[in-house]
Amino acid sequence: MLQTSAHRRENCDDSLQAGVAPDVARSFARHGVTKLRLTGGEPLLRRGLGDHIARLAVIPGIDDLAMTTNGALLERKAAGLAAAGLRRVTVSLDSLDDAVFMAMNGVVEPVEPSYAGEVATRWRYRDGTGEVGVIGSVAKPLCGDCTRARLSAEGMLYTCLFAASGTDLRELVRSIHDGGTGDEALDERVHRLSSDRHRPASVEMSHIGG
Repeated sequence: MLQTSAHRRENCDDSLQAGVAPDVARSFARHGVTKLRLTGGEPLLRRGLGDHIARLAVIPGIDDLAMTTNGALLERKAAGLAAAGLRRVTVSLDSLDDAVFMAMNGVVEPVEPSYAGEVATRWRYRDGTGEVGVIGSVAKPLCGDCTRARLSAEGMLYTCLFAASGTDLRELVRSIHDGGTGDEALDERVHRLSSDRHRPASVEMSHIGG
């Protein structure tokens, strides 16, 4: 799965930012990736989010386009984003009320992983109304089975949530749009990602999305 920040950073060129994520996503799709997730900062604050989602939703091979949000603006924007092609939403809360948490005990059951490398340990409500997932990447490292990559708002690609540095893809994308190269150079760099996976020092999660 490719996870990309949908938050606009003030020092980013809008035209480049608009092009990087779709170009990189198309390259990942050509390598078999079928899932995209928009993260933050807070993606609902992004200018032109609906257009951005629409560009990602039509990429051949992408059948699951999701977004993580705090939900504050979701009520007013949900219908438009769904129309643009957003398939799923994960609402990420900063805290849970203890009473609500305790009330959940006894009403959930574990769910088997749905694919190799799934990072969340999931439980479903016994009444069938939904699921709860916990990603314990610190207490239970996921490195051996990880299939995720993250693209920051300015075009840096990270193969690990704990990476202190990433790969700058902006020049490759600029070259594609300027007619200097085709997609092959970008595809070749994406193809090498599997050999780049390791668990180095951490980058701030606010920079690449949780």
